[in-house]
Amino acid sequence: MKKDMIFEVNVNLAESYLYGVAKGMNGSYAINIQGGRTGIALPKELLSSERGSSTEAILNIRTTSETVSLRSRVQVGRDMIEIFDDRLLEKLTLEEPQAIEISLLEDDEVL
Repeated sequence: MKKDMIFEVNVNLAESYLYGVAKGMNGSYAINIQGGRTGIALPKELLSSERGSSTEAILNIRTTSETVSLRSRVQVGRDMIEIFDDRLLEKLTLEEPQAIEISLLEDDEVL
């Protein structure tokens, strides 16, 4: 089953990354957005137990003027939402994110 999660986001800009809090129906999580090799790490409780190592997600990150998307494999992370992508970080430092929709893809949707 496809799983969609929406979080309101409040972030601050540090020297080379964004950090803050993502609040949603699934709970509140620290969030870190930084450059580097493209990837997503989510807390274990946000991932379905039957999902394997091939889980992918699409992120739709809404700012005040646009929606920026990112598709990537998902790793099981610590107790925070971590997003890694140079292009995304560059866009979001210019206009901070307001909300993030995370859609975990079905096995037949994974590339």
